[in-house]
Amino acid sequence: MDKSKVATAISQLHKKAIRGELEWTELENHRYQISFPNSTIVIGEYENEYDHSEYYSLRFINQRGDLILEIDPGNISQYVDATYKMLEEIYNSAKEQILNIDGTFDDIINALENPKSEPDENKNTVPEDDLPF
Repeated sequence: MDKSKVATAISQLHKKAIRGELEWTELENHRYQISFPNSTIVIGEYENEYDHSEYYSLRFINQRGDLILEIDPGNISQYVDATYKMLEEIYNSAKEQILNIDGTFDDIINALENPKSEPDENKNTVPEDDLPF
């Protein structure tokens, strides 16, 4: 395997992720994916089976669905001059996009700065039967 290609892919993914230029989709269990015509990348939060600590992992999957490479804290430095923080930043950018964190805070700030605007009664409300009390 050409490690320079892996390094380029990780670096470009990281740059585009932190700029918010990627369209992630949500999977189960704190995992997010981005799909290309013949491949998929999954970033996820996983649990170490020995000490139960959490870590981030970047998985490259080919067109057949085979895992071809997993980048985690133990091997990331073999491919890029980076630290574990790079995986964390990719993960957090995917999560922020899926959860629409910036949009949610824009909405909150707008509502607080413009208190005279009437809230939409049907928007972002919890049905009475879903209230925890």
